[in-house]
Amino acid sequence: MAKTATKSGRAYGGESQKQRDARRRKQLLDAGLQIFGTEGFRSATVRGVCAEAHVADRNFYESFDSLEGLLIAVHRRSVEELLAKVVAAIGELTEGMDIEPAVERGLDAYFAFVEDPLQARVVWREILGVSPSVDSAYLADTAMFAEFLIALFAIWRPGFTRTDEADVITTTVVGGLSNMAMVWSLNHYKPPREVMVRAAGRLLVAVTDVIED
Repeated sequence: MAKTATKSGRAYGGESQKQRDARRRKQLLDAGLQIFGTEGFRSATVRGVCAEAHVADRNFYESFDSLEGLLIAVHRRSVEELLAKVVAAIGELTEGMDIEPAVERGLDAYFAFVEDPLQARVVWREILGVSPSVDSAYLADTAMFAEFLIALFAIWRPGFTRTDEADVITTTVVGGLSNMAMVWSLNHYKPPREVMVRAAGRLLVAVTDVIED
């Protein structure tokens, strides 16, 4: 006979309360990505998300306070996944090495991620213009990429010094890469990925020359 779940965290069917909460949260995140990436955030409902997640409506509010909260969490998870893929593709870097081939690998991973239409819609389109709180979360997620590029530039160009101007330029580059991703996905992934990688690589090389001056 299955054990009864309680607020104290006892197991039900071999699954603790903590494990069950984590599973439901993941199911809701997966459902959010699916619905926001197909129907769009503005067409989504809590009931629809819960049906997709196979979770009772009442369980939604145990993980998220609103659909906006779910959108923020889905976007954050996607951005963290994207950044992890880019970092893994680049690999270990050391100061003074020729890192342009590694940067190209990172850009290839970036655009490969964009080729997932669900991720592309959520990360670069559905997140925009929803509300001030969502805008704030979007800016925070964008800042993660900016910090990554700052660290990359510091290895790429040993003479690099971080300044307010460098931060502004880096943030602009992140915006440019984001716009490339959005337009490429809306254009049904034309031209081919290798063209996008090459163009983005040339952009980054040019930016590092400017920042180093």
